[in-house]
Amino acid sequence: MKRVIIYGFGEAGKQVADDILKNGNYKIVGFLDDDKNKWNLEYKNIKVIGDINSIGKLKNIDSLIIAMPSASIQRIREIEMLSLRLGIKDIKIVPSYYVKEDRVFLKHVVEIDIFDVFKKREMQIDYEALKLFYENKNILITGGAGSIGSYLVKEVLNFNVRKVIAMDIDETRLYELSNDLDDDRLIIYLGDITDDYCLYDVFQNHIDLVFHCAAYKHVPILENFEYMAYKVNFIGTKKLVEFSKRNGIKKFVFISTDKAVEPTSIMGKTKSIAEDLVIENNYIAVRFGNVIGSRGSLIPTILKQVQKGYVKITHKDAKRYFITPKEAVLLVLYSPIISNGGDILILDMGEPINVRSAIENLLKLLGYEPYKDIQIIFTDLRKGEKLEEKLFSDNETIEATENPYIYKVKKL
Repeated sequence: MKRVIIYGFGEAGKQVADDILKNGNYKIVGFLDDDKNKWNLEYKNIKVIGDINSIGKLKNIDSLIIAMPSASIQRIREIEMLSLRLGIKDIKIVPSYYVKEDRVFLKHVVEIDIFDVFKKREMQIDYEALKLFYENKNILITGGAGSIGSYLVKEVLNFNVRKVIAMDIDETRLYELSNDLDDDRLIIYLGDITDDYCLYDVFQNHIDLVFHCAAYKHVPILENFEYMAYKVNFIGTKKLVEFSKRNGIKKFVFISTDKAVEPTSIMGKTKSIAEDLVIENNYIAVRFGNVIGSRGSLIPTILKQVQKGYVKITHKDAKRYFITPKEAVLLVLYSPIISNGGDILILDMGEPINVRSAIENLLKLLGYEPYKDIQIIFTDLRKGEKLEEKLFSDNETIEATENPYIYKVKKL
């Protein structure tokens, strides 16, 4: 059972504690709060230990939940960075837009967007519009136990949906997802998107909307397994589109990638042809940059390597577009509202970021001096990788949508 500290002794913190005591797989070690007048107070025999400086006195803390919806971004970042330095990597937060609800539950808590430190952007979310759109819908999310899929499952369950079917081939992560959420509206479906029987069976749930997140995504591995990349990324998408059409699905959102633009890798090529297929069938494709916090992505990889005293980077001049899970899910959730189909959507991600500079900044924020405390090793680009990705090709242009953060890609 994970040992957790709750930062914030207000109503949000107490309500998260209530939910954990009732349903959660955590042991609450204590509360923290910036207000000295609250120190040593108790709630249901759980004591307020102090502020952020008290974390260093505690042992074996697995997780920190920041339950201060009204706190400034600067204060949250200070808490986050000190926690990371002290070895707490599982940091979650109650987003401010849930304060409108009558109660805050553990399911509202999301992983903190570490890369916001570099992006310096706070996105405005029309929560009411999303609630209205998703009300009473049955939603299928393929890859529902993966990084983006599971995040999307959690977000959608915050709306008054009828049910959410999380389909995935990963049995263990599906089991973990069901334990974490404990929601009667969540249906766990162990299945393969390339298997006709699985697709026939899962569509018996009277689906209204499909979010297709399932894919193979790691460029170096897929360079050596072209057949599997093609089978899952293209054939799986083709079958899912066919079953969706057969069942009268009007809204279908396919998760694509910037690697599908003028692709040089097997992964990018399979996602590109899948993208074309989706658009031809009047469905929606969304293109992401690198999603921070997803399995195998930049931040988790760095935090693991730092413990060994080094960080590996493919090339000193490599640049990438980065997107936080919150931004990625925002794009996905808004896409069926913005588009009636046949569109490729991208998020305004600003300029691509130099990976070396981003890692140097992160190491400094964690309290390390790059190249002295932590070595940075350059390994050169791997097969199929580009020095810099693009969000749209030379044969495409972009136009604004009703959402200031989202653009449509149009062929010239």
